[in-house]
Amino acid sequence: MEGDLAQTNVSAVRVFCQNVAKNALHVDALLSELRNKFDVLFLQEPPWRAIRRVPSTTNRQGDEIVGTPKHPDWLTVVRPPTNDKAPRVLAYVHNRLTRLRPNLRRDLIDHGDILILSLFSEGRTINIMNVYSDDQHTAINLLAEHVPILPACVLMTGDFNCHSREWDPSVPHHRMTAISLLNTAARLGLELTLHVNPGPTFLSHNVELRGSVIDLVFIKASESLVQPRRLVEWQGLSDHIPLASKFSLPSELEDFKRVSIAKGSDVETQFVEQLIGGIQGIRLETPTTIAEVDAMAQAVADVFSKAWSDNATEKRITHRSEPWWNDTCLETLLQYRDDVTIFHSLYGLYFPLPRDPITCAAAFTFSFLFCTLVTHSDSFSSFPFMLDSYGLTVTPTLYRV
Repeated sequence: MEGDLAQTNVSAVRVFCQNVAKNALHVDALLSELRNKFDVLFLQEPPWRAIRRVPSTTNRQGDEIVGTPKHPDWLTVVRPPTNDKAPRVLAYVHNRLTRLRPNLRRDLIDHGDILILSLFSEGRTINIMNVYSDDQHTAINLLAEHVPILPACVLMTGDFNCHSREWDPSVPHHRMTAISLLNTAARLGLELTLHVNPGPTFLSHNVELRGSVIDLVFIKASESLVQPRRLVEWQGLSDHIPLASKFSLPSELEDFKRVSIAKGSDVETQFVEQLIGGIQGIRLETPTTIAEVDAMAQAVADVFSKAWSDNATEKRITHRSEPWWNDTCLETLLQYRDDVTIFHSLYGLYFPLPRDPITCAAAFTFSFLFCTLVTHSDSFSSFPFMLDSYGLTVTPTLYRV
C-alpha cells in the first residue's frame, strides 16, 4: 500500500478503512497525506461539528454550518443527518475516480450506519459497502433483514463490533450475530478475508483491556488473493487500527457464486425441520452461570450452522438473470455469432437485432430459417414465395454492405 496512485488511469481501487473516533484533526491529516495512496476512505464515527459560519439575518455571529472536514482532492459521500442524529459512516472518494461516477445508493438502504457506494465501469455496477455496527448490532441485524433485496458487492468493510473465533483466535465462541454476519456476506457474494499481518484492530485506551479484532474486510471471492493489511502507522489518536484493502476494476462482467436456500422450496422445509429437530435435541436445563449460558447459546448456534451447511447450495450468479444459463449456452451463443459473421461476409447481408427479448427471439428464429434456406435452396429468389405459400407476410430489413 506504500506506492502512490497519482496516475489518472486506475485499474484497481485501494480502500482505507478506519473508525476515527470523531477526531477532526486526524481526518484532516488523512485527507492530506493519503490523497496519492488511496482512492476511497471509508470512515466510521466521523467528526460531525461546526466547520464555519455564514452571514445570518438573525444571528450577529452568523449561522453555523455543520459537517465534516473537506479537501479539494476528495469528494465527500455521506447521508445527511436525520433528526439531528449524525451519520456514523462516511466515504471520501478521490477525484481520480470521478469518471466512475461514484453514487451513494440510498435507494438500496437508507441508514446512517450503512453506506453503499456504487461505481460504474465497463458497463458494470460495482458496489462497495462501509458499515458501523454498534454494541446492539444494529447494522448487522439491518443487513440481515435487507440482504434479499441488496445487490452483489465486491467489498464490505468497517467496524462491526462483533467478536468470533472465526477472525479472532483469542475468542472461544462463534455466536448467532457472527453467524448472521457471515451469512449476509455470503449472500452478497463475499467472504471474510483476514489481514495479512495478524494482530488486533481495536486497542482500548484502557491498558488493562486486551486488544481485539472487530474491524473486518469481506471481499469478493475472485479478489480474495489480495489480503488486507493493518496500517499501524496511521492509527493516530484513534483506538482503531486502520485496514487497507484493494479490488480490481474488471474489464468485463464476471460471474460469482452465492450460497443460499431457495425460498418456498423443499430444501427450505428440510432446513426448518432440521433446525427444529436439532433444537429439540439440545439438553435443556436452566443455566445458572455465565459459562452455562454461553454453552447453551453455542449449542443453538451450532445447530443453525450445521443445518445451513447441510442444506444450502452454491449457485452460479451471472449477469444473465436466467438460472438455466450455463457454459454450454455461452458456447452456443458464441458459435451462432461466428456463423452469422461468416454468413455476413459471404452474402453481404446483416440482420439488425432488436433489444426486447421477445422480438429478439423471433429475429433469431427468422435469421436461422433465412440462413438455412439460402444455403440449401437452389434459388435465393424463391425465398419470398416460400413465405407467401404459408400465408406469411414478412418484410425483413436487410442492409447491404
